[in-house]
Amino acid sequence: MASKTRPQGYWKSLDNCIEKAKKVMEEHSFDRLPSEGKLRELGYSSLSTAIDKYHGGMGKFRKLLGQEELKKPNRYWNSLENTICEVKNIMGEHGFDRLPSEGKLRELGYSSLGGAISKYHGGMGKFRKLLGQEELEKPKKYWHSLGNCLDEAKSLMEKHSFDKFPSQVKLNEIGYGSLCVAISKYHGGLNKFRELLGEELLIKPMGYWESLGNCLDEAKSLMEKHSFDKFPSSGKLNELGYGSLCVAISKYYGGMGKFRKLLGQEELKKPNGYWNSLENTISEAKKIMEENSFDQLPSQQRLGELGYSSLGAAISNYHGGFVYFREILNEELGIKSEKEHLTELLEDYVGS
Repeated sequence: MASKTRPQGYWKSLDNCIEKAKKVMEEHSFDRLPSEGKLRELGYSSLSTAIDKYHGGMGKFRKLLGQEELKKPNRYWNSLENTICEVKNIMGEHGFDRLPSEGKLRELGYSSLGGAISKYHGGMGKFRKLLGQEELEKPKKYWHSLGNCLDEAKSLMEKHSFDKFPSQVKLNEIGYGSLCVAISKYHGGLNKFRELLGEELLIKPMGYWESLGNCLDEAKSLMEKHSFDKFPSSGKLNELGYGSLCVAISKYYGGMGKFRKLLGQEELKKPNGYWNSLENTISEAKKIMEENSFDQLPSQQRLGELGYSSLGAAISNYHGGFVYFREILNEELGIKSEKEHLTELLEDYVGS
C-alpha cells in the first residue's frame, strides 16, 4: 500500500531499490527505468532520491538493473554509424515508426543518445533526415498542399490508433514536427485542421455544445475510450483532441470543477473552511495516494490531471506549499524527509 511505513534504512538497501524499480517498470510497462523527473511525477520521489543519494545516480543504477552495457568507449557517440544503430534498436524495441523527441528519449532512459544527436549529429531534425524520415523524401512545397497534410494526418492516426488528431506537443514528441509546422503555417492552425479532418465542428450541429446532455455524453464516451477513472484536466483534453468540449465546459458549464460534479464525480460541495483544515487535507492526500498506489504525493500539475485540483490548491493556498506539506505528510506516513536523509548521510560520513 502507498501508506506502508518503510523500516529505517529501507532505501539504503540496493536490493530494496532494485526490487521497487522493477515493480515500477512492470506497473507502467516501461522497458527502461525512466528519468528522475518522471519518477517524481509518477509519485516515486523516495525511490528517485535513494538512487541519487545512495546508489550512484541514475546512470549507474540502470547498469545495476542490467539496462546499460559497460561504459561506451571514448568517442563512441561521435560515430554516426554507432548512433544510427542505437536509434534503430530503440525504435524497434518501442515500436516507434519515427525517432521521438529528445525529451521522450530522456524520459525513456536514453539521455546519452539524445545528447549525442544534439551535440555531434546536427540535432533531431537533421538526424531524422539521415534516417529518411523527414523532408529528404518530400518534394518542394509538399507541406503547402492541404491534401498531402490530410493524408499524413490520417496515416499517423491509423498507425498510432488515435481516435482524435493529437496536440502539437504530441506530434513533436512522436516525430511529426514538419506536419505540425505545416498545419500552423499553411493550414490555419490545429483547430481548423481538425475541422478539415471532419473531427469536430463540421460534424456537430449548431448549438450542439450548448446542450448539457451532449457534453455529458461526450465526456463519458472519452472517459470510457481512454480508461479514465476521473474526468481529465483541460490540458489533457486539448492534448487528446477534445478542444471543443473543453471550450464548452468553460463557456457554458462553469468550468472543470462544476462539470465534474455534473458527472457525479465529486461529493457535495465541501463545507466552508474544509480545506483550511490540515487534518482534512492530509486525509484527502492519503486517500489519493492509496487509490493511485503513489509512494509520494505527486506534483500539483499531476493532481490537476487526475482531477484533484482542489487538493492542490489547498496545499498551495493554506498549507505552506508542496515542499512543506510533503514533509508533514511524510512524517504522518513514516517516510523520511529530505532533511532527515541528509542528516543520516552526514552522520554516516562523520562516523566513517
